[in-house]
Amino acid sequence: MEEQIKPQVRAVDIQFRPGQKVYYFDPGNLALSQEDHVIIDTARGAEFGICASGIHAITEKEVVAPLRRVLRKTTPQDERIVAENRAKEKRAEQVTNLWRNSTQFRIFV
Repeated sequence: MEEQIKPQVRAVDIQFRPGQKVYYFDPGNLALSQEDHVIIDTARGAEFGICASGIHAITEKEVVAPLRRVLRKTTPQDERIVAENRAKEKRAEQVTNLWRNSTQFRIFV
């Protein structure tokens, strides 16, 4: 019995943060490799991502339609914005932890 050839799609693995789930994106005509920082098209708009692997082929069955695109590699300005946002996240987490540990919070819980 002959094995059927399954249609292949070009994809690149992207993570939003190191160690998180990997998602497939369409690399378009970009030359991407592992650890490249990119801006990707998501349902929430343009987001920062990290290439978890280079471009490879996947079967159409593996694709969660529609396969969103990698818009471009990051610029120095993108990197600066991401760093600022991560610092704001860290500060917000600190404030939240202080609030959770306050006596006022314990009274209402």
